[in-house]
Amino acid sequence: MPAKSSTKHRYLVSQGGRYWARLSVPKDLRSIIGQSELWEALGPDLMQARRKLPGAVA
Repeated sequence: MPAKSSTKHRYLVSQGGRYWARLSVPKDLRSIIGQSELWEALGPDLMQARRKLPGAVA
């Protein structure tokens, strides 16, 4: 099942009943980071996830 992205919040993704912050890593840094995306769990509550999102993206 593909992750569903929220239309209002660019980096907010709902997957498996939880909310996640998802950032893609620029191609130049992927060899250094070792990943193409960074994910951080924000919790099951949408309001709580929206509050945590700016800190997770920063």
